[in-house]
Amino acid sequence: MNQEAYLQGAGRLQFRTVSPAGTGRKVYIPMYLDSATNGFQVMTPRGLQSSSQDYPNLVLSAPSSNGSTNTAILRTPQIPYAVMRFVGFITKINTPSIPNQPVMDISFADLKVGGATNLFVHEEFGSGQMYQIGNANPGFRYNPIIVSPNRMEVAVQGLGLTTSTSIAFSCAVICDVLQDDEYGQHLSGAYARPQAINRLNPKKKKVKK
Repeated sequence: MNQEAYLQGAGRLQFRTVSPAGTGRKVYIPMYLDSATNGFQVMTPRGLQSSSQDYPNLVLSAPSSNGSTNTAILRTPQIPYAVMRFVGFITKINTPSIPNQPVMDISFADLKVGGATNLFVHEEFGSGQMYQIGNANPGFRYNPIIVSPNRMEVAVQGLGLTTSTSIAFSCAVICDVLQDDEYGQHLSGAYARPQAINRLNPKKKKVKK
């Protein structure tokens, strides 16, 4: 919930307005490793697995030679009961703290819906530190609508040394729920409201005298 305070007039009276987020804002959809990739493992209650469509927490091992690891593709599940709009991308990286041990950098590239265009501004892999939970949203090229069976996907790899420690991480996309089969149509996020207002109140053309 966003709160902004305003001061106005004699006596500096304070007025506070509360602007709640639109219905369905900040829905986090985890991304999963549903295709086995060397070096990546999924943490589950039963131990480590090579892939999963149920558990999003991953462990990445050090590369076989100094540089980058293999590249894995993470995907969101299909959500057939709702239409959503992509709002943001976040990651949680559990960086190990071991003295004198090099740490890998988790990096991401090619965030997209199905086979569409990359939504990241950077074309190559960018550090996951930019998208850590708690950081300011770095911005994206577009906020596309996600309609099942389309899914969001992202490429991920690690950069490190053969002596780097394994690192755990997970990531998710943030979405607005625009339409839900059970709960109906929702209010869109604030970023979409100016366009809606403009459509409802088109500017009148000036008539030359």
